[in-house]
Amino acid sequence: MNKKRKLTLSFLFAGIFLLIGFAHAFEDNKPAAVYGNDKIQKILIEKEIENILKEKNYTRVPNKDFDEYLDNKVSSKINDKFTNWATVIGIFITVIAGLAAYTFNNKIKQLVLEQVRNQTEKEMQGIKKYMLDSRKYTLRSDLEGIKKRFEQDPLSEANIIETKSLLNEIKELGNQKLLSEIVDQLALMYFKKRTPKEIEELIDGNESKCEILETTYMNAAILYSDLYELDGSKWYKENCLKYCTLAAKKVPHYGEPQGITLIIHGIDYLNSSDEKDKESAINSAKELINEILRGSSSFTAYNTVKRIEKDKLHEIFKKYIVKLEEVIPIEFTNLYDKAKEYSKESGAQN
Repeated sequence: MNKKRKLTLSFLFAGIFLLIGFAHAFEDNKPAAVYGNDKIQKILIEKEIENILKEKNYTRVPNKDFDEYLDNKVSSKINDKFTNWATVIGIFITVIAGLAAYTFNNKIKQLVLEQVRNQTEKEMQGIKKYMLDSRKYTLRSDLEGIKKRFEQDPLSEANIIETKSLLNEIKELGNQKLLSEIVDQLALMYFKKRTPKEIEELIDGNESKCEILETTYMNAAILYSDLYELDGSKWYKENCLKYCTLAAKKVPHYGEPQGITLIIHGIDYLNSSDEKDKESAINSAKELINEILRGSSSFTAYNTVKRIEKDKLHEIFKKYIVKLEEVIPIEFTNLYDKAKEYSKESGAQN
């Protein structure tokens, strides 16, 4: 700003000197009639120069107005800056608010979708449970139908095929109780068909999937005892005793396994030609009966006698029981007495 003022003053002084020069030239060449006004003109010029010199800080705009102009200009610039910043901040806030609203809306949508999904899953689980319960009911009904047809025709191959199909379907449903029952029914069918391989595969294949009932073990044991009596194979004897042990562990007071085991000892005694084998069979029979007698419950003795009495009605197995009774009469007498104790206590008929 100072530089501009200096240039302006320089031009003003130059102008003044030019005017003085023109005045002198005009004075030398002017006609005499005009020359009389020179004094007035000179006074006017000097007055003008004096006014100009008084205004040392000359500007095109008066000083006061210029200050106001500068203030307004600065204020305007500042206001423009604030306006620009306010616009930027406003845009930023709008964007942030928009993003927040978008995020909030998405969160609400997610929560709603999650609630709907959870509710849908609950409804679907309820429907599945209803359908599963309905199918369980129909499966049990199918099993009852199989049992009735089995009573009419125990050797029906079609009935076995239907039972195996039902077994696979029950496995998929994961109903262990129903699976145990169908395994037991199929084991009975294999017992009637005299197929030891199938019954053993059935038990081995389902022991990890469901509870094997004691009746299932016993049907396998009785089948192997029959086969052992028929051809004397040690493999049949071992399997028979194995399943008898499993059944006895499952139901300690069952009595049925002990009765079949006594028959195995009777077969060994009567059919063996080796005296050591005969002696071993008798000792094993004595030990088993004494174990039953030492037991606190007379129920085991009762069920054991019940089993051997049933086999005594069978022509093939009767001779083995009778022979044991002849060889170890005291043990058998004590066993029968123990069984009668339970009959008296419970009112059961032997």
